[in-house]
Amino acid sequence: MTSKNSIISVCNLKGGAGKSTIAVNLACALQEERSWKCQLVDSDRQKTAMAWAEKGLLPVPVVAATLQEAKPEERYPGMMWITQIKTLAEQSDVLVIDLPPGTGDAQLTLAQR
Repeated sequence: MTSKNSIISVCNLKGGAGKSTIAVNLACALQEERSWKCQLVDSDRQKTAMAWAEKGLLPVPVVAATLQEAKPEERYPGMMWITQIKTLAEQSDVLVIDLPPGTGDAQLTLAQR
């Protein structure tokens, strides 16, 4: 069961697995059925959720936050992205994140927090 002040990440190793569809439906359902303020973070390079939002198809706000691969010289890759996610989470009851495929550093860091 999800509670307020949650961060829910939708991830899968493979592209085309339906992550965006699941993330969008989850955010919309939580907002409509529980009257929670939800935000959806589209961090996938395809920006599927953002495209749907721009067409006016989604009742939840969508924020684009592309997850960049870290440069080898960065000591803590992914931390700037995590800081951005924490800021967005403070502005909503539930934050749903549509992650890109794979298991990069930022995805793993987010899962550990």
